[in-house]
Amino acid sequence: MIDIPFNGSSINPENNSNWPQLDNKAINDALNKAKLITDPQQRAQEYGKIDDMITAQAPAIPWVWDNQGNINSKDVAAVINQFNANTDLSYTSLAK
Repeated sequence: MIDIPFNGSSINPENNSNWPQLDNKAINDALNKAKLITDPQQRAQEYGKIDDMITAQAPAIPWVWDNQGNINSKDVAAVINQFNANTDLSYTSLAK
């Protein structure tokens, strides 16, 4: 989730996924290097450092996570999406 929106190689003239259009050589190099790390703990540490580098540039405003109640009928087997804390209609169904 950090590579595409902040790696300069993701900047495209159309359908751009690097919405802040951040193209910083040090960040790009660190992101490309971190992709190759296979140890989960070391990889997490490197991405944490990269996050600090990106934050220092202030290229974007962070998402303010909603604090909301997710309410559903007793007849609905609701599934909450862990990414955005909303009901995920792709997996929600009617209860038995």
